[in-house]
Amino acid sequence: MADSTEQVTTTETPVTPTEPATEPSTLTAEAVSQMIAEAFQGFEQRQSEAKKLSEMTDQQRAETERDSYKQQLHALQKQVEAAQMQKTAREMLSEKGIHLPDSLVAAVVAEDAKTTKTQVEAFATLFTEAVENAVKERLKGEPPKTGTSGRMTKEQIFAIPDEGKRLQAIRDNMNLFE
Repeated sequence: MADSTEQVTTTETPVTPTEPATEPSTLTAEAVSQMIAEAFQGFEQRQSEAKKLSEMTDQQRAETERDSYKQQLHALQKQVEAAQMQKTAREMLSEKGIHLPDSLVAAVVAEDAKTTKTQVEAFATLFTEAVENAVKERLKGEPPKTGTSGRMTKEQIFAIPDEGKRLQAIRDNMNLFE
C-alpha cells in the first residue's frame, strides 16, 4: 500500500470594509450569482487594462503613467488642503472657546477659505446661542428653597419656646455656633 497525502487548500475571499459580512448559511443563489458577476467584471476590467497597456507604445505608457501620477498628486493636494482648512477652522473655534471633535470640524470646513470662515462664524454663533439657551432652560424654575438659615440670629433661635424646634433651628444654623 502506498501512502498518499492529499493537500487541501482553501482560499478565502477577503471582506472589504464597505461590504457587510454575510454568513455562508444565509447566502442565496441570487447573492452568489451577483458576487460571481462582480468578481468577473473586476477581472475583465483588469484584463482590459492590461491589454491596453500591452498595445501601447512606450511613450503612450509613460503618458498614461504620468496622468495617473497627476491624479494621485491632485488627490493628495486636496487632502492636504482639507487638513489645513480643518486646522484653521479648529483654531478659529478655539479662539471662541469652542472645542469640537474632528468629525464636527470636518463638517464645518468647505473647499475655500472664505466659505469656511463664514461657516465657522455661523456655527460658532449658533453653538453659543444653543449653549446659552440650554443653560437658561436648566436654570428656569423654582429657586432652591432655603430654610431659615441666614435669616435667624442666635437671639432668635434662643427665643423659640419649643425645645424641638429650637434644636432643629440650631442644627440648621450651626455656622452661628462655631
